[in-house]
Amino acid sequence: MEDQSSPVWIRRLILHSKESLAMGRFHIFTDGGGAYRWRLVAPNGKIIADSGEGYTSKQSCLEGIAAVKAHAQGAEIVTDTPGIQA
Repeated sequence: MEDQSSPVWIRRLILHSKESLAMGRFHIFTDGGGAYRWRLVAPNGKIIADSGEGYTSKQSCLEGIAAVKAHAQGAEIVTDTPGIQA
């Protein structure tokens, strides 16, 4: 049953995340202080990214995930190491 308490775009984000499980998944959890955090878990179970910050609500955590998904695809790779090209 679909959760009707969340905005449509968040329900679509969750559905899309479930459908793309073979590519990895976002895992939302609460830390020891009660803040919401996310981890991006690869298909092999390894954590490949995390929120880096705690969110005060699950809603804001979901918005953080949506921002990563929106901005990561096609993001420029830069390096500050001289002589190394990205």
